[in-house]
Amino acid sequence: MTMLVKKIRQPHLFDFQIALGVIWACLTMVGCVSQEVVRKADWETNFTDLHFANQRQGWIVGLNGLILHTMDGGQTWIQQESGVKKDLKSVCFTNNRYGWAVGYDGIIISTDDGGRHWQIQEGDSSAMFNDVFFVNSKVGWIVGEDVDVLFTRNGGKTWKRHQFVSEFPLNGVWFANKYLGWTVGEYDRILTTGDGGKGWREQSNRFEGGETE
Repeated sequence: MTMLVKKIRQPHLFDFQIALGVIWACLTMVGCVSQEVVRKADWETNFTDLHFANQRQGWIVGLNGLILHTMDGGQTWIQQESGVKKDLKSVCFTNNRYGWAVGYDGIIISTDDGGRHWQIQEGDSSAMFNDVFFVNSKVGWIVGEDVDVLFTRNGGKTWKRHQFVSEFPLNGVWFANKYLGWTVGEYDRILTTGDGGKGWREQSNRFEGGETE
């Protein structure tokens, strides 16, 4: 070991240092070495929703148009440029490419490349969108305040409104397929549909479980 150290220290020290520098640069460029350290105060804002497309790829949305993306199961997060400054309240991806985010002032943004680029679909409404859900890259729904239920059959290029689903704000929406779905809202409201949202009926909100200690 001593002889090896002496060899490096004497005639080949400069070459050895260059070799280390080249290796480090190559590892950094291909992503083998990560110098990023994520801390709690990196963004100093409120996160409002998250969605994972698989075990490794996920997205977080927050105030002022914030979107974060992870490709390693949440060990590190990188900010994506949303192109908007309005608060985002909900995000949904159908796979690692197609996604949508919604929020204040009727904002709807979408991506077809995993969030590398986001496009505004709507943004000139005074409504507040609380939740978005897509069953595939074409069929989706949005609920919120003063909006009832919006739905699309073409990936969000156009949105139509289901009138008078609820007289109270709706906060969440989920579909098992393109026909069967539920939405929930203020004052214990639970509504369900079996025809893709054309008709909705209220479900019982009675809690039948026992109290937990």
